[in-house]
Amino acid sequence: FNSTWRVQSALAGGRGLEEWATTETHLVTSAQTRRHDLVVPSGALVSGATYTFVLEAALEEGSSRGSASITVVVARPPSAGIVNSEPQAGFALETRFQFSTSYWVAEDLPLSYEFLSLQSNGQSSTLRGPTRQTSLAGVVLPAGTPNISIVVVAHDTIGGEGKAARSVRVSPTNLVGEALFNSTATLLVEAQALESNEGVCQTAVAASQASANDTTLITTLVSAVSTVVANQDSDPNLVGQTASALLSTTAGGSVEKDAAAVALDATTSMATTSAAIGIKDNTASSLVGTLSSLLTTDLFSSVANGTSTSHNARINETAANILGTAVDNIALSLVSDRIPNEAASQVSSENIKLSSQRISTNATTAGNSRSIGLPGGAVSTVELPDSVAGTEGDAIDITFAEAKINPYDSVQGGDAVSSGVFRFELASTAGATGSRRL
Repeated sequence: FNSTWRVQSALAGGRGLEEWATTETHLVTSAQTRRHDLVVPSGALVSGATYTFVLEAALEEGSSRGSASITVVVARPPSAGIVNSEPQAGFALETRFQFSTSYWVAEDLPLSYEFLSLQSNGQSSTLRGPTRQTSLAGVVLPAGTPNISIVVVAHDTIGGEGKAARSVRVSPTNLVGEALFNSTATLLVEAQALESNEGVCQTAVAASQASANDTTLITTLVSAVSTVVANQDSDPNLVGQTASALLSTTAGGSVEKDAAAVALDATTSMATTSAAIGIKDNTASSLVGTLSSLLTTDLFSSVANGTSTSHNARINETAANILGTAVDNIALSLVSDRIPNEAASQVSSENIKLSSQRISTNATTAGNSRSIGLPGGAVSTVELPDSVAGTEGDAIDITFAEAKINPYDSVQGGDAVSSGVFRFELASTAGATGSRRL
């Protein structure tokens, strides 16, 4: 029984359907009633174009053929917007910027507007999640090199997005030492008094970059962001904003053990929330990036405070288990809205690489080998069986993660682990879980 998806118009970039689709476009199975889903990602369809997708099916000997089709018109996303900044230059953590956006053209109103900052190294931070407000005031920014891009994403009511950007010059702050700490503390108190979680996150991003090796200030920032995590609503945009802020506070390598434990708990909390509500791609990158940074702290070190004790080992084992829980939940969130056999979702950081995929219990094409690999140049691959125990039509979620640093290194017997793979899991979407730590 053969089935094949085709499209009758050109996709974006002149690429074929096979290049764009994240599911198989051609399947061969024994004759039976089955689904053949097609998923094309964002960016594959040209705005304003009309596409006819055709599913053709035939028995192998060609004795019976059939087809079905659907025609869709691709909506145009918001466009033509601009971003204004006042002032257009200033100092990190000191200058209060005001941004506004206007002149958007859209078909599916009303629009909501998301404000982001983008540094030259590619790291982005959410200044404010999507709202109907077209301006954002009182923003503090990290230093640029020498500029930072302020990006506004306009969202329409059917999921379309348009972007506009403005470059602003942000020089390093003149504040150092006690003056830096006091200024940061004042900004945090102001934001907390106004119940402005976005203000706390903006301050954390700006101050963490300026703090260099100031562990006391980093501890204060981690605590402030973790408080936001504990009190914020379960919303993917809010989680994304807080996750990017926490990554900024931990990425510099100046996180002491106690602060690392607080950051780990906050990351795990956001991962658990995301498993229930879904996750944005940049949020997953932020959470995995934070876990990667935390692996380099004393929280996972075999020698803590100059000694190696059973007490420290128990702390490290607890931390390693919490980290495993965070990875599991990030992986689950990556496939929460996926269909079986869609391409794996992957996240890569310096010390952790993660793949997650939802598959059917049986291979869609008989005899096809199935496997899951890791992103970012990792060489590890796991071969999967043609079939997994379960009811026909069930789906299985696969989590595959690799750590460059062994999180169990200080646990008794943990240093004997030679593989960097610390979690492989097959979990039924109905909730049954079988897993093994290596």
